[in-house]
Amino acid sequence: MSKNSVAIQGYAYSPSTLTIQKGANVTWKNEDSVQHDVVSDSSAFSSPLLNRGETYTHQFNSAGSFSYHCSPHPFMKGTIIVA
Repeated sequence: MSKNSVAIQGYAYSPSTLTIQKGANVTWKNEDSVQHDVVSDSSAFSSPLLNRGETYTHQFNSAGSFSYHCSPHPFMKGTIIVA
């Protein structure tokens, strides 16, 4: 996977915190056998439920810290830091 990728595996986002440059895309890929999604805590972005092997990509055009979670599994949390 590329440097701006997050694996969804073992009911966790890996890495849980990712720092990127403004304007970059981040791609999440579900490696688990159950569905997960990627939902911003501030409603900045939201993926559909992803089956195993499916991906979701979002472009970050504003600097800041963007926390997100999995709506079916709210204990799964991650952060994108945009420099």
